[in-house]
Amino acid sequence: MDLILYNSADTDKHQSLARELASTIRDARFFVCRSVVELRRRLQQPADALLAVVLLVVSASELDEILPFKEILHGLRVIIVMDESIGADAVGKAHIFRPRFLAYIKDEIFIVLGTAS
Repeated sequence: MDLILYNSADTDKHQSLARELASTIRDARFFVCRSVVELRRRLQQPADALLAVVLLVVSASELDEILPFKEILHGLRVIIVMDESIGADAVGKAHIFRPRFLAYIKDEIFIVLGTAS
């Protein structure tokens, strides 16, 4: 199974979350995308068994950059983890992706990831 993680932020808390995610989902091949361009390329590649796409979003403008991928993401298990400083309007936009789970980065999400299969 494959897991795609979009994480453009280079902060300690984002890197820590990415490490914990990788250690929690051990049976998956783990692909980290650091830019929207990388994310687009990875999503366009065939995936035999895609467990989930995890989007770590740090700003409303970053969410706007990912918004054009909504058709590609339709039907996939999408988990969105937003930075706690992001505004309420961005939370509304995030629902356009119809995520399986939506959380702020301070929330505990790993139990939900474990049940996404």
